Amino acid sequence: MLFRSPSLAPTPSPTLSVTPTPSVASTPVVEPTAPHLVVDWDDYDGDGTSDFAVYIPATGAWDIHNITSGVVWGGYAGDIPTPGDYDGDGTADLAYFDRYSGLWHVKDTITGAVITEGVIWGAWGDVPAPGDYDGDGSCDFATWRPSDGRWRIMDITNIWYGQAPGMYPVPGDYNGDGTTNIAMMYPGSAGGTNMWYVNGITIRAWMTNDGIAIPMDYDGDGTTDLCCYRSVNHQWSIRHLESPTMYFKIWGIADDIPVVGDFDGDGQADLTTFRNTAGQAWWWILYSSKPYYYSNFSAQTTDSIVIGAPGY
Repeated sequence: MLFRSPSLAPTPSPTLSVTPTPSVASTPVVEPTAPHLVVDWDDYDGDGTSDFAVYIPATGAWDIHNITSGVVWGGYAGDIPTPGDYDGDGTADLAYFDRYSGLWHVKDTITGAVITEGVIWGAWGDVPAPGDYDGDGSCDFATWRPSDGRWRIMDITNIWYGQAPGMYPVPGDYNGDGTTNIAMMYPGSAGGTNMWYVNGITIRAWMTNDGIAIPMDYDGDGTTDLCCYRSVNHQWSIRHLESPTMYFKIWGIADDIPVVGDFDGDGQADLTTFRNTAGQAWWWILYSSKPYYYSNFSAQTTDSIVIGAPGY
């Protein structure tokens, strides 16, 4: 159901520094990973649809439905999967970022050819935030540093944006110009409202602080929409950054992991949950263009990372 949202009272804004902050200690401590790392939907075979994908940190193995199984790429402590189309060929590549060394590693999913091996872009404790920041059709190496709010995007920009405690990056194309925007989520205090900060565009209050941010294009208009998933009631709450129109939907049950992808190829993100029950991994998809669908794929332990899920 689509309807007009109620007014949202403004809340105090955290400091968003755009000038250099004091220097960081020469040997910084690796800070915890941001609470939610948003990963864009990924098409690993170029057929126009997202693919089920799972990464196993203990072994570095990638399992992608009907494409590849058990391919090892990563697996060391501190490795974070960061798949995306880094070479601009229209298919997502296997990639990971080593938070301890700042190294990026990228491999072609289909051919197995190494695209990038050990490019240093980042430092201890940085959070990877890849995206197409220049609109050339390929994914760019990018990091955000929790200790000082510094964004470093290779060959593009180096700015400070978002340093308040608890903030985390939520990059996306919020204005539909074909490039990824620098953006931050700032969870509210207990019972408060999440604040979304999109660099150079706007600030928006959206949903309560217990919602998990999953910004994607849910209506197919070419822009990233705000979305929060609440595990307490399995409600998806979606709105456009500059529109008062909202969409709410219950999809999921207890312990489900929210996942987002365009699994039917219509250009709209589909509400999806991953359910690991009795050794079986079920994917439940609420298609935007047809009835819901479920599939069993890649039963794994709870230590596995579901690609497309926002919380790792």
